[in-house]
Amino acid sequence: MKIASVPLSAQVNAYGKTGRKASAPRVGSQAPDMVELSQNARPLDEFLRAAQSTPDVRMERVTMLRQQIEAGTYRVEGRAVAEKLLVHAAARL
Repeated sequence: MKIASVPLSAQVNAYGKTGRKASAPRVGSQAPDMVELSQNARPLDEFLRAAQSTPDVRMERVTMLRQQIEAGTYRVEGRAVAEKLLVHAAARL
């Protein structure tokens, strides 16, 4: 079937017809859905919760760097920057 030559309404109706035969769920006969993490996944869940509660911006670090820049005492090691760039680039390969 060529979809490009069929009007959009016909495309939607063709797929919509198959989903109409679903029966109503029985009330009270099924247990509620539950999710339980395995022992292996629990540390990951704890890590995720810790990461979500940590702010994206460390304001004390930003303040310290801002003061150093304004005072003219902020120095960058070119070698350290180059090493980090290479490590980052290698990780993306």
